Parts: sequence; structure tokens; C-alpha cells
Amino acid sequence: MTKQIIEVENLSYKYKDATDLALKNISFKVQENQWLSIIGHNGSGKSTLSRLLNGLLVPEENPDTKIVIDGLELNSENLWKIRDKIGIVFQNPDNQFVGTNVQDDVAFGLENRNVPRSEMIKRVDAALSAVGMQSYKNAEPQMLSGGQKQRVAIAGIIAIEPKIIILDESTSMLDPEGRNSILKLIRKLQQQKGMTVISITHNIEETLHSDDILVLDSGKKVAQGKPEKIFSNMEMIKKAGLGLPFIYELKQELSKNGVEIPSDVSTEEKMVEYLCQLNSKM
Repeated sequence: MTKQIIEVENLSYKYKDATDLALKNISFKVQENQWLSIIGHNGSGKSTLSRLLNGLLVPEENPDTKIVIDGLELNSENLWKIRDKIGIVFQNPDNQFVGTNVQDDVAFGLENRNVPRSEMIKRVDAALSAVGMQSYKNAEPQMLSGGQKQRVAIAGIIAIEPKIIILDESTSMLDPEGRNSILKLIRKLQQQKGMTVISITHNIEETLHSDDILVLDSGKKVAQGKPEKIFSNMEMIKKAGLGLPFIYELKQELSKNGVEIPSDVSTEEKMVEYLCQLNSKM
């Protein structure tokens, strides 16, 4: 049976001087080693939610509110234990750099955790190798490209060996090639290390390989489920101010012309394969 690694119940948050809640009574669960994408228009509460999971923000007082991370309830006593389990890669990697060179930056989180130097060196080398940046270990972070900076930011998270990695719009500043490269890297690391991934994104195409999608609208949870379930609900998608991935738009157009595509055809590769098979039968 799959282990539940995140459980959130009745979570609300309001920013100081705001007139309305940024999050309104959110509840959801995430299974271990799952890839969960969180989507919603700007201001829907996506990034606020990520900061609440890591204790960077404190939820509204409510006896029914509960955040449990890998069996630990988020409170002052467990805060640092939980932060050891979660690594966040933010939108702008420049905001995460603290070292004078790449290897010092990756080592920063390990130094804060009092990891012995011999172990630290091994972890830094392994993390930089995993992201293809070992040859840049002595480079100054500001001299790197956007994609290289994001790889270093990811290496810093990998080095601390979290059970959960949160990508908070971390591919939004990259070109399509850089974005695909980073996502492939994270998927590979997820499989190798058994990490749970939460991807907060405004890029609908990024969600297609998710195990689950959580949809937020104006601080409220409106849906959670597999991609084919979420994107088959056109009324909900439209109401949440979202668009459809290209593959689902194509399905709609084909359906209008009498060609019904099975629900499990959910990627462009599967679509090409299915249409080729269909054509061969005609």
C-alpha cells in the first residue's frame, strides 16, 4: 500500500492588511513518490500553499487545521525536522545563491545541517554530477546562464536529500529547451531517489506527466485528480480561467469530426501512435 506523505486539512491563510483570504479551507493528500502538479491562474494561492507546507508562512488559527508531513504534524516542535524533509526550488535561482562559487553554494544547506566535511564533499560532487554541473563547481553563480543557475539551485536541494521537492514556478524563466531539460532531470531523480515532487506551474503542458493535478481558483480547491479527469472537465477548466494542453484541444477537434480518442491517450507520443494505428486500419 502506498504511503501518504502529505496531508492537509482545513488550511486557510490571510496576508497582513489583505481584505480576503489567500487560501480558503484547503484539504488534500499526496502519496509518497507521487508527482503532483498545482495549477491555477495568478493569485489563486499556489505559491502561498508551498510556503505553508514548509512553515515559511503560518496558517490562520483554526483547531481543525492540520498539516502533516511524512508522519510529523507541522508545529513549532517539528518545524526543523519537516524542513529537512522538504526542498524548494524557487522561480528565480538568483534568490537562492549565497556562495561565492557553485560548490560553496551547493554546500550551504549541508553546512547548516552540520554534515561532516568528508560527507559534504561526497554529496556536493554527487549532486553536481546529477545535474551535469560538476565542471562548473568553481564558477561564480552570476556568470552562469539561466538554465545553469536553475541546475545549481536543484543541486543544492538534492544535496540535502529531501523526501519532498517543491518546484515553485521554477521553470518559468527558462526557454522551452531548458524547461524540458530541467523537468526530465527532476523526473529522473524522482525515480532514482524515490522523491515526492510538487510542481507549482502556470504551464499547462508541464502537467501532462503528473500522477495527480490539484486545481486552485481564488484560494479554493476546485478539483484534484489524474490529468485525464481534470482536463475532461471543460466547465471547471473554463471557470478556473485555465486553458487545455494541446493534446486535449486536439482531442476536442477530432471529436467534432467524429473521431473519438480513448482517455488513456494523454500525450503527443501516444496520440501519434494511436492515429498511425487508426490510419493503418482504414
